[in-house]
Amino acid sequence: MAFVLQQLINALALGSIYALMAIGLAIIFGILRLINFAHGELLMIGPFFVLVLTLVGVPFGLAVPIAVVLAGIVGIIMERLAYRPLRGAPDVSLLLTSLGVSIFLQNITIMFFGGQSRAFSGPAFLDQRLPVMQNVGISTIDVVIFATAMVLVTLFSLFVTRTMLGISMRASAENLLAAQLIGINIGRVIMVAFIIGAGMASVAAFCTACALARSIRCWVSSRCSRRSLRRLSVVSAASPARCSARTCWVFWRSCWPVHSHPGSPRIVTRSSLRC
Repeated sequence: MAFVLQQLINALALGSIYALMAIGLAIIFGILRLINFAHGELLMIGPFFVLVLTLVGVPFGLAVPIAVVLAGIVGIIMERLAYRPLRGAPDVSLLLTSLGVSIFLQNITIMFFGGQSRAFSGPAFLDQRLPVMQNVGISTIDVVIFATAMVLVTLFSLFVTRTMLGISMRASAENLLAAQLIGINIGRVIMVAFIIGAGMASVAAFCTACALARSIRCWVSSRCSRRSLRRLSVVSAASPARCSARTCWVFWRSCWPVHSHPGSPRIVTRSSLRC
């Protein structure tokens, strides 16, 4: 019973992320009948924006909304430069264009940040775990993910049912030509769809990155605690003399296989091992 309940909690968090991802993909497909292959890259750029902003000193709580706005701007640029000139073209042209945009965003990101994974960590309170019952717990990040998804989905539902722009989007999804004939500004509707899609994708990416960062820290902590007698040793940077166990834990390659140089140790602090 405990296992089923724990998996249900995990499924709610994961399903909330999928829901945020799907909103942007669905509204673009509904209006343009386009499967946007570049949607995954919109998920990618959001956390990279947060990474850059935090590196220059912007607090995480402020970096997230700024990154969402920047992702929306990327969505506008994508629509204006790649998709708007091909409006009315065959569907296969839009499909190939979305593939080209996807490849472009992937390579431009590799040019600026390299091909290696980058560390992403959210606020410390997201790592807390709240006990529900014996052998069942829910982490703070799962609560944040579920609450964020519920709020955004509710706001989106109100937007498409209670506002003129949202009703225009629904009409365009029903029949784009008929919506244009009755005076709906199709260009504005499509641009707003890309903004919403990029913003939702960025929020889903932040949630995914924070959840994965927590999972990796938990995995490292449990793996190395089991092998501490065999795999961990305390050394100084220059010699095997003793140093503080609070600041100098060494992961050997057998415990953490990702290193910049094969066989070299990775030095981390104890605080980074806490789950």
